[in-house]
Amino acid sequence: MQVVVLKSPKCLRGLLRRLFGIKKEREEMIRHIVMWKFREGTEEKADEFLTKLAALDGVIPQLKKCEVARNIGEGNYDAVLVSEFESMDDLNAYKVDPRHVAVSDICKSIRADRVAVDYEM
Repeated sequence: MQVVVLKSPKCLRGLLRRLFGIKKEREEMIRHIVMWKFREGTEEKADEFLTKLAALDGVIPQLKKCEVARNIGEGNYDAVLVSEFESMDDLNAYKVDPRHVAVSDICKSIRADRVAVDYEM
């Protein structure tokens, strides 16, 4: 008898698919979340950056979903991007797309800090 330890429901789904030959209905999507703190005195540039970032939705084909928002609380990060891609290859293509690079360059000139996480959904 073999004992299998499953660490998450995702592992169980994968095991059941393999055991019963069930194919995935769709590949797992990738969620890419980025948060920024902007330097003081950069509010106008930050607005420009966030507007241009949100405008990439529907323009870069790999970007399947895009939500850009400003924080309404205090003492946290100033803004967030929540985006979705069909694969890590699509996310990597988005990162080097000249339209994204141009917007990213604005952010690099005004940010004090950045954190990001990518995960399968």
